[in-house]
Amino acid sequence: MLVNMQEMLMEARKNRMAIAAINTPSFDIVRAVVDAAEELKTPVILDHASAHEKDIPLEVIGPFMVECAKKASVPVAVNLDHGLSVNMCLRALKCGFSSVMYDCSYLPYEENVSNVKEICEMLHPLGITVEAEIGRMPGFGNHGGIDPKDKTGFYTDPEVAKDFAVRTGCDALAVCIGTEHGFYEETPVLDIKRLEEIRAAVPEETALVMHGSSGVEFKDLQAAITAGMSKINYYTYLSIQAAPKLQKIIEENPERTYYHTLTSTAYEILKDGAKEIITVMRNGK
Repeated sequence: MLVNMQEMLMEARKNRMAIAAINTPSFDIVRAVVDAAEELKTPVILDHASAHEKDIPLEVIGPFMVECAKKASVPVAVNLDHGLSVNMCLRALKCGFSSVMYDCSYLPYEENVSNVKEICEMLHPLGITVEAEIGRMPGFGNHGGIDPKDKTGFYTDPEVAKDFAVRTGCDALAVCIGTEHGFYEETPVLDIKRLEEIRAAVPEETALVMHGSSGVEFKDLQAAITAGMSKINYYTYLSIQAAPKLQKIIEENPERTYYHTLTSTAYEILKDGAKEIITVMRNGK
């Protein structure tokens, strides 16, 4: 069933769990994630990231994501990830999404506050959840003038998080405690104490979100969940699981490898991977 993301995240936090938010830039991944959630009888969030517009446009994959969510036997939220403009957020709503992330973190702080506050006032009366982000998370060259070798320069200040959440009224807030987008060149170290301070500072109704969780050890993800993370985005390390198996299939029979063999195999691999990460997010529940 298609649901409001805020209600899902509040329930998860009450149960000391987190909801896995998985990017789904293909029809096979959408099916795999929803089927995994149904088998585990656990809610999930389908994300369409703006970075995947070049792979598959929102208007192509979005309606399929929404339809799969509606038909699912478990609660499923459909969320725009890193929407960089109001126009893109509105495009997601036209597709039927129940949530949008309006990412203005690349703008000056006060402009970020103003923009997110405005979209919250626009979308909350429609029952749409709004996620935002503060600061700069490393990865993909997004350093904003901060020395990428000094990871602490990216960490979220608890008082700034409080100010932002109170002034904007956002439902979910992505914060940085040591993760980064993409692949890790060295083992990430999470600042759990800082996370606890952020959780204590922001309003009770504001859910905290972790981006860049792929590559973080599962025990560390669960420590972050226990400390207050309610939504954890996961994609990069899931997305590379299928390639080695598919490559082997092609190498074994390069002249007669059917496309449907590759897609059906990828579906099974992705479903197993999704089941693993959804189980981790349940945090022992």
